Amino acid sequence: MLFNGKAGCAACHSGWNLPDNKFHDIGTDTEDIGRAQLEPDNPMAKHAFKTPGLRNLTQRAPFTHNGSQADLKSILAFYATGGVERPSRSKLIKPFSMNDQESEDLLAFMQSLTGEKSATPMPVLPN
Repeated sequence: MLFNGKAGCAACHSGWNLPDNKFHDIGTDTEDIGRAQLEPDNPMAKHAFKTPGLRNLTQRAPFTHNGSQADLKSILAFYATGGVERPSRSKLIKPFSMNDQESEDLLAFMQSLTGEKSATPMPVLPN
């Protein structure tokens, strides 16, 4: 309920792999202008990065484009603050409050998106 409700995660993390395949400024404290390097005339592209999928996310820490969030708990806490407020920050990113149980529930849901880790053999290529 939090993912789809007051936390607003589903606004950007949707579809089977849970990305919307769009670029958003989530309010990360960064000097990196992100997508604005390719779209300098688009004010909403400043500090915007592509929404990552959430499948197997527990195997991909740290989080955000610059690795500033070490683990799932810290990225949840970051999103709850709403990040840095600036004109390019996505309108979908808003501060919200969670109690300890809600935070644990959302963390458990996110952890459930990770499957069994499997070894993928490298192919043998001809010389």
